[in-house]
Amino acid sequence: DSYETFRSLQLANAVPVPGYYRHMAPINRSGPRVFGEPPRPPLLASAGLSQLLAAGTHVVDTRTRFDHAAAHVAGSVGIEDGESLLAYVGWLLPFNAPLALVTYGPEPADRLTTDLFRIGYEEVRGYLPFDRWDGQRPAALAVVTQEEAAHILETGRVPVVDVRFAYEQDLEPLPGALRRPIETITAWAETLGDERVLLVCASGQRATMAGSLLQARGRDVAVLADGGASDIRRILG
Repeated sequence: DSYETFRSLQLANAVPVPGYYRHMAPINRSGPRVFGEPPRPPLLASAGLSQLLAAGTHVVDTRTRFDHAAAHVAGSVGIEDGESLLAYVGWLLPFNAPLALVTYGPEPADRLTTDLFRIGYEEVRGYLPFDRWDGQRPAALAVVTQEEAAHILETGRVPVVDVRFAYEQDLEPLPGALRRPIETITAWAETLGDERVLLVCASGQRATMAGSLLQARGRDVAVLADGGASDIRRILG
């Protein structure tokens, strides 16, 4: 009905703003480069993906969190394909950083490369379906059950890190867990101690993303990939 109503509704949205937003206005004002057709990422061989990874290219595994946790290219970051992938790329990876994708096939590689291009990530160097990976032995993420996560939090065996958004933590606190929202992970990733940490969120998606990023940086992590804070609270009563 009015500007003030619109303004108040927008400011009431507690979900954090995607990290790439701060770059979009200056690009739009100055005028982005015109490329013509949408980019098409080349198919990579395992050796090519390994070379890119060694050169500092960020490898994004877009498969489901369960597949990523079970087996993935060591050093890759798992950001599950879905409606929020672009937001998480903007929070977890530097803006317009060179990327390579691990996918299920060419269709998601083409689609995601175009989507990333539209938000300013113009340097997708290629993709590799994971079933074609024949490089070094795949890595894996340690995964715990809901019951195990509740026991770990209750006993304090290892630190539990809650990576939900701040408003979720305010609405449903998880006593005993460290509050570390995922959208600020680049600020707190290096502040954790050397011991193993358990990462939890609301469903397991963000915990696995954060865990994969920390693992790629050499940290010892475990994740609750199927379940979250409400399940832990229910188990603990």
